Order: sequence, then C-alpha cells, then structure tokens
Amino acid sequence: MDEHDIRALCHRYMDAVEAADLDTIARLASPEIRYWDSVTAEEHDHGALLAMVKAGAKAVERRSYDSRQIHVFDHGFMAQYALALTGRDGSTTTLWGALTARCFDGQLTRIDDYLDATKFDRALLFAPA
Repeated sequence: MDEHDIRALCHRYMDAVEAADLDTIARLASPEIRYWDSVTAEEHDHGALLAMVKAGAKAVERRSYDSRQIHVFDHGFMAQYALALTGRDGSTTTLWGALTARCFDGQLTRIDDYLDATKFDRALLFAPA
C-alpha cells in the first residue's frame, strides 16, 4: 500500500465509525485485527470491535471525527482527532484522541485508540436511562 492508499483507508475507517457502518468496518478490519483502547485498557478482537462501535452509536445521537490530522508511515498511520459527540438529550462534548493503526493488503490489522478518558464517563451518560 502506498501513502495515498493508507490515507484513504484511514478516512474510510473513520467515516464508517461515524456512520456506524458495521459492514464497511467489518471489511476494512482484518479478521485477525487486534483493537486496544485507552478507556477499557483492554485488547479486543474483530467481533468486539464491531460490538463497541454498535454500542457507541446507540449511546449518542451523533458523532464525528473532526480536525483529523493523519500522518502516514510504512504500513500504517497515526490519526489525531476531535471526537465530537451529541447526546440523546442534545448536550455536546468533545473527546480528544489519537489512534495508531497498522495495515496490510488493504485492511487494518491493529488499532491502538487513545481517548481523553477524563471526559468519557460524561459522554456515556448521553444515553437515555
């Protein structure tokens, strides 16, 4: 994969997460993907990644990856972003984050996602009781 392909893969992945497009995420992520996030501090597999995206979509009305800064390197990328969330009650918050990803043959093989966890609990409270 060249720089253009890797950058496009990053945008397709982030766009798919914004839209909770599980079919696209499932295709972009290798079946053997390992996904780690700083909120749970745990590593997850392909199925758990999809479940986390689905749960996140249910918890908020809208989410978008804004202010994307993508840095490409051999076999991967680092993306810095502002995750803008709108809760079911209309409230908003922004979580600052960065993810690093490795890719091979057009698919993501590893993602390490770092979010500003100090604001994460508040973001989860958007879901109605």
